[in-house]
Amino acid sequence: MILDKLVKKFVLDNFGSVSIFEHGKFGQTIFHLHVHYLPFKGRASDIVTEGGDKIFSIKSNENLQKFLQKDGGYLYLSIGNEKWIVTPSLTSPRFFRDRFAKVLHRSERGDWKKMRTNELLMKIVHNENLTTQKLWLNRN
Repeated sequence: MILDKLVKKFVLDNFGSVSIFEHGKFGQTIFHLHVHYLPFKGRASDIVTEGGDKIFSIKSNENLQKFLQKDGGYLYLSIGNEKWIVTPSLTSPRFFRDRFAKVLHRSERGDWKKMRTNELLMKIVHNENLTTQKLWLNRN
C-alpha cells in the first residue's frame, strides 16, 4: 500500500490526474499482478462504454480477493478516488490498454507488440520514459 500511495501521488503531482487499472490474472499465461498508473481525467463510462450491469462501484480494494475467488480474476479500474469492478464477461486481451489508448487518442499505443515495430513511436516512448524517470528521481 505504501508503494501504491507513492506512485499515485507521483502521477497526480506530475501529470494532474491519476487512473489505475489491473486485470487480475485474466489474459495471462503466467499469473502475476501488475498495476498500470496513468494520467486520465475522464469517466469510467469513457472506458467501459457498455455501462449498466457491466461495471459497478466498490468501496475498497480489499474486495478484489472476493472477485478473484468468485470469478477467477477481476477487471479493476479507478479514476481519482472512485473504484470499479468490470464484469468478467467483457474480458479480452489488452481490455483496458486498448480502451484507454483509444480514449486518449493514442490507439497505436494499445498493443505494445505492434508498438515496438514502429521505430519513430519507440523513440518518442523512450524519451517520455527518460523524462518520467528523471521526474521520479527528483521527486520530493
